[in-house]
Amino acid sequence: MPDRLDLTSSTQSARHARVWVSALCERWDCAGATDVLTLIVSELVEASVRHGSEGLAIEIERVDGTLVGALRTSDGAWAHDRHLEDEDRWMLQVVDALVDRWSVIGDADVQRLRFEVPCRLTPMG
Repeated sequence: MPDRLDLTSSTQSARHARVWVSALCERWDCAGATDVLTLIVSELVEASVRHGSEGLAIEIERVDGTLVGALRTSDGAWAHDRHLEDEDRWMLQVVDALVDRWSVIGDADVQRLRFEVPCRLTPMG
């Protein structure tokens, strides 16, 4: 069962998510994934807050050597919208470059932007 952080749509949400993700990575001995995972989560939460999304939650679990996460919204914020703003397109390109896999699942009411990141014991570099 994934760990879950429920968030309000506020300017402090991304900071709360980063702190929470860092603690998860430490607890799961995935310190090498901390920078990538906190960047991904921060970008997703910031974009959701910017668009006034409701029902925000981050869910992450460790499945073998992979961290499987999802940003959940209850307002369809990540619908396959052909009218994404440029900064949202850029953010999704960043996510695409950093994760092994990602997808958007759900319907107009509840959506999850799901992503997978390898659990690294030590930082890359």
